[in-house]
Amino acid sequence: MLNPKKLDDLLCKLQSSNVFERRKAASRLSGSKDPRAVQALMQACDDQDVGVRVAAVSGLRASKVPEATMFLQSRSMEFRPSQRDAEALKSRARRNMMIGALFMVGGAIATFIGYSVAAHSATGGTYFVFWGAMIFGFVDLVRGALAYSKASRRSG
Repeated sequence: MLNPKKLDDLLCKLQSSNVFERRKAASRLSGSKDPRAVQALMQACDDQDVGVRVAAVSGLRASKVPEATMFLQSRSMEFRPSQRDAEALKSRARRNMMIGALFMVGGAIATFIGYSVAAHSATGGTYFVFWGAMIFGFVDLVRGALAYSKASRRSG
């Protein structure tokens, strides 16, 4: 249960112009049975950001308050996003895959260039293996692929 000051803070952040603050606030209000939190989550179901809407629906379901359940049933809100939401999630996932691929390939190219310079040096030289970039890229690529697959399954 949230204390009144924390609840007021989260309700204020749910009205923020910063989408990340709204998402975090909607997630933290999840499961709250406080009438003000339930009302705020109902309003957040109309937010322009898909992440805020999904967090609000999830929070209302977790609250198990009859008013929230009736609201969700009346709006026929399920976790299955609309076509527009699914496309936004797919677009974000494709972006993650592209960034991951760029880091992976960039790390490999930088390693190869460094190795080539060191190998052709008269003294033998040293080179760096850019493991961080390649591992980060691989992880981001996989996360993007999983998110894309999940968005595709949700959209039908």
